[in-house]
Amino acid sequence: MILKFTIPGNPIAKQRHRTAILKQCRKCQAKTVRAQCRCGSFEFNFLAPLETTPKETRMYENLVAMVATEANKVNGGILISSPVRLTATFYFAIPPSRSRKLKEGDPHSQRPDLDNCLKSIEDGLNKVVWSDDGLVSQIIAAKVWSNQPRAEIEII
Repeated sequence: MILKFTIPGNPIAKQRHRTAILKQCRKCQAKTVRAQCRCGSFEFNFLAPLETTPKETRMYENLVAMVATEANKVNGGILISSPVRLTATFYFAIPPSRSRKLKEGDPHSQRPDLDNCLKSIEDGLNKVVWSDDGLVSQIIAAKVWSNQPRAEIEII
């Protein structure tokens, strides 16, 4: 099975998750993650750590899932459960300030890191194209400059 699709827009790298501590105010019993309660108190009981993925990462992974779902309809929406090869080419928009120095297809050698771009694709495809991203046994990837930012994905 071969699955090809293009994700429009500038590729977004997987960002680190954030951890905040959920606290309960001793004075008014309100729950918060802030340093000061809305009642003005600084005295809290600590309840639990809250781990969240940044909104930009979640939104990009949802876009990846949506585009992949449409592409996978050709295969009946069946989840892959055998080893796959992932080929990904990330095309980043050429900034106007560098348009004289950079050409279409020039290597992109700055942040975001290639491996973090791959993570956002792999995580976006979990439970959409494959059962788990651990099935990826081979990766071919590149980052380049382009006038049309996008990510082109091929799964074999």
